[in-house]
Amino acid sequence: MERNRRNRIALTVSTTITLILTLLGVMQLTKTTHFLLPVSSFFPTMAILLPSMTLFCLIIPIASPSVFAARRLFYPAALIVIIFTATILLGLLSPYISPNLSHCIHDALWSRLFGEKSLKIERIENVLRCCGFNTPYDRAYPFPSSSAGANACVLEYKYTESCAYKWQHETKIVAEWCVVSFSIILLAGIGGLLHTILVYKRQSTQVSRDPRSSQSSKNAVIVKGRGAPSERSVLLEQPAPVNPTPSSLLDLEAHDAT
Repeated sequence: MERNRRNRIALTVSTTITLILTLLGVMQLTKTTHFLLPVSSFFPTMAILLPSMTLFCLIIPIASPSVFAARRLFYPAALIVIIFTATILLGLLSPYISPNLSHCIHDALWSRLFGEKSLKIERIENVLRCCGFNTPYDRAYPFPSSSAGANACVLEYKYTESCAYKWQHETKIVAEWCVVSFSIILLAGIGGLLHTILVYKRQSTQVSRDPRSSQSSKNAVIVKGRGAPSERSVLLEQPAPVNPTPSSLLDLEAHDAT
């Protein structure tokens, strides 16, 4: 009873954490597309999928031990894949958290968009309510032309702040939340793998120490020993012949005479 109660608590807690992480992943994916962040949408997408995959691998040993026992190699292998995936994703997200590297990434993307005369710059400026990148006059939209100067954005939209810090800050928030999700998934995967190893070890120990299995083996040896008797045992079990003594012969003759 106590074990079932602990299993229900574990299932409830793990399911709640999975739902929270999935919701955070959806929020970060929405923010990535809304602000046109340089961080790939692949990261928040994985932050949505990995929690459910990890939960599936963790609850099977509790919810369905028979399925878990039938596929002994699948779940450890799946947990190892999840652990490696989370580790790689954490490493790929590190440049977006480092201030210097993140600034270089944002500056390179802004320069590319400005060189392409992309209207994505206008969208970023309108969403973040800013102008330009490093300063309100740095590569801002409306693009400089014969009829508009570098200060056209400030004059038209009345934004006085640059976009570099705001844009980089939104990217950092997305990256940090993804790091939190992947870190929890990594710890859960390691814990699940260790638990799986302990379960397998406990099962093998129980099988080796099971008195019923040892008793059955002993019975098998006894039955085998009680098979067809050998020729020597038959000879030993036969009663030995009794030689008549002289007194017994006299008693027999007297009995016949009467």
